[in-house]
Amino acid sequence: MLQKIGTMAYKLELPASLWVHPVFHVSCLKKVMGEKLLVQKIFSELDEEGKIILEPEEVTKTRT
Repeated sequence: MLQKIGTMAYKLELPASLWVHPVFHVSCLKKVMGEKLLVQKIFSELDEEGKIILEPEEVTKTRT
């Protein structure tokens, strides 16, 4: 946490490569319990405009 903003928001220290606004309302945050913290390291692929690239999965053995 970098700083508390008002009574209901916090500014977090996030990696520069993450395209997320660093200020969050307290209702979006969860308290960390325990010593181990699982971090998701797989991020969605982004195009040049910063939009998520969505590709449909292969559909097999279907009838309409």
